[in-house]
Amino acid sequence: MKTLTADRVSHLLHYDPDSGLFTWKQSRRGASKDSVAGYKTPRGYILIRVDGQQHYAHRLAWLVTHGEWPCLELDHIDRDPSNNRLVNLRAVTHSVNLRNQVQGRGVSQYLGVTFQGRWRANLTINGNRKFLGYFDSEGEAHQAYLSAKSQSETNK
Repeated sequence: MKTLTADRVSHLLHYDPDSGLFTWKQSRRGASKDSVAGYKTPRGYILIRVDGQQHYAHRLAWLVTHGEWPCLELDHIDRDPSNNRLVNLRAVTHSVNLRNQVQGRGVSQYLGVTFQGRWRANLTINGNRKFLGYFDSEGEAHQAYLSAKSQSETNK
């Protein structure tokens, strides 16, 4: 199988790093020139078919702007998988990417914080979860998380 290159993607699509959108440079079957490329999956990611193969838009954005496929996982910093603005994408290890995932019910706007009757803070280091306590506010739980994270980084 031939590997898709940045030149090939750039020949077919225009990527706007400020909006995160890809548009078609020419009309093609099912899409007119300048129309937004791809579709949103049930999980919120944008998929684009190029030369018969499906590709995640965030990976194509990386390829086009950096000239190579990402060697690490790509993380959507704001946790919105459809936001493919370049400033929202970062190459990270699998463990860092897992830390930035939304975890279903009781979700907080802060990493390491969930709601379970009260705000609960946890810190995961090398796969080991450390319970930091229950708090009356989301902000207090977040501060406990930040303090524990800072302390763990200092003790490395």
